Amino acid sequence: MRKFMFGLTINIFVSFFISIVVSIAIPIVMASPISMAILQTAVPWGTLIGTAFATIFAIGPISEKFSASIGAKRGTADWLLTRNMPIITIMLVVMSFFIWGIMTGFGDAMGMAFVDRWLRPIPALWPIAYVMSVLLDPICVWLAIKLVGAPGPAPAMAPEA
Repeated sequence: MRKFMFGLTINIFVSFFISIVVSIAIPIVMASPISMAILQTAVPWGTLIGTAFATIFAIGPISEKFSASIGAKRGTADWLLTRNMPIITIMLVVMSFFIWGIMTGFGDAMGMAFVDRWLRPIPALWPIAYVMSVLLDPICVWLAIKLVGAPGPAPAMAPEA
């Protein structure tokens, strides 16, 4: 149960932070003003949708398998950098889909089809969200450990030289 709660807690924090970053970055990318209305709508919905999606579809373990498959070792910078690639890609696409749909509708609006409003900003948002996910990942893990404890036994201490 602790492993599930640990994963759920990380998913909540990651979704929350991604929602904030994307809610601020979308208006910037779209050359629009940042508004509190966007934050008040997008952050709660993004957190809820992101948490549910990441938990149901086990995005964390998928990203760890990706990192391992390309030779990254757990605990290294390579691991952190590669593990966040699938997380941010999947979460950004899914969360943007629902947030745009909730905020603007799934039909034509603002002179654009829904697919254009949804996919057009993603290439510009991805590097911003990726950098923020790499920076915030250790904080999310630390918060999850503080709230629910580590997901498994503590790693053995390295022998002293």
